[in-house]
Amino acid sequence: MTTDTQRTANRVARQRKASRQRQGIDGHIAGSIVADHIRKCLDAGWTRLGLAEASTVSERAIRYILGGQPQVQRDNGLRLLNVKPEHSPKVPPLGSIRRIKALARAGYTIDWTATQVACSNRHIYEILNGTVDAVDRTLAERFAALYRRHEATPGPSRPARIAAASKNWPGPDGWDSDSIDDPEAHPDWTGFCGTDRGWWTHRLERIAACERCQNAHDEWLQAHQGLSHGDRFKALGRAKAEASNRGAAIVEDARELMRLGASYEVAAQRLGITRQYLQQELGRHPEQQTAA
Repeated sequence: MTTDTQRTANRVARQRKASRQRQGIDGHIAGSIVADHIRKCLDAGWTRLGLAEASTVSERAIRYILGGQPQVQRDNGLRLLNVKPEHSPKVPPLGSIRRIKALARAGYTIDWTATQVACSNRHIYEILNGTVDAVDRTLAERFAALYRRHEATPGPSRPARIAAASKNWPGPDGWDSDSIDDPEAHPDWTGFCGTDRGWWTHRLERIAACERCQNAHDEWLQAHQGLSHGDRFKALGRAKAEASNRGAAIVEDARELMRLGASYEVAAQRLGITRQYLQQELGRHPEQQTAA
């Protein structure tokens, strides 16, 4: 920076400081506020270098703020706060991983998915195996668009389905479109995962029990351990029957509503369940079986 340019910059800085003082505006921002925002950006896929370039605040200054700097110069703080987490050039890989696995469970090979999104086989396996910390936003958006186009249509590859099932990868019916990117979300295999009814549905449908359902069933067993052998056996029978009969009843009611012109969404709403759960039960109870 030349001497004249430096003088101009210093003059502008003094003028801004004087203006803030006249208006009673503090020249600093609490470091904790800026640090929390930086962490949100990093969680969304930004890197420190990317933040520094986007905000014109040095990496060194960002490191000090994250290290607990109590006050941040107002101009630097505002430049960092103006960088939005959702505008990160890279995003966490979790949503892409879930979509790749779900498509495989639906019958689409991983190599096919790579070709469709113009991603090398090597990179898609790096994403799938968790060896990359972030995925380019444009690539993640291509994964999401491909998933939306094919999530409701079974793929042609039986080996892909078998391989995905052997690894217990959830398919599209295990995820809700609103939560597939949420780190706190869990796949819902049964419509009741996380409950004892979900555990019985796993058993009835010959699906390996997920961890949440296994924990729920263990809690159920613990809660009923004081019963006599006969009463405990009856309680197990009632729990199994409840899981078995509810699905068939839902399917019968839903098909009647749809015969009268209701859509999936309307039928699910009328029955008080999610569209995802309705689709799961329709798959578990084919029409021929229901009619019989």
